[in-house]
Amino acid sequence: MPLNDEQLVRFSRALWEELKKPYELGGSDCFSLLAAGVRAIRGEFLDAKLLDSYSCRISSVRVLRREGFSDLSGYLLDRFEPVEILRATTGDPVVLNLNGLDHFGFCVGSRFVTKLEQGRVQLTSDRVLAAVRV
Repeated sequence: MPLNDEQLVRFSRALWEELKKPYELGGSDCFSLLAAGVRAIRGEFLDAKLLDSYSCRISSVRVLRREGFSDLSGYLLDRFEPVEILRATTGDPVVLNLNGLDHFGFCVGSRFVTKLEQGRVQLTSDRVLAAVRV
């Protein structure tokens, strides 16, 4: 179900506020973007204990595996209802693959947005590995 007007405003504000922060792996990265977006839409925290629990890619993989997941797609699909990638709408969390690395992001219109070291990145649907509805 698409976001209602109030959810859309909260989501947009949370997304852009998180994207404005300087990138810091484990502090302000694609997972913090995911957490902020889900919190804005649902009004609840998404695994707050995972925020700040890693500081490099290797430790982020360890944290994910400790939680019982081998990849980011499994993490999302365990928590939310899957949606066909081409049916994703604004506010739907996604897993994107860029240069062999997976990243959390969101559908925003016809694009998919994530936060990387170089800042906000917009990608097309061919980079989406999984999409879910919150």
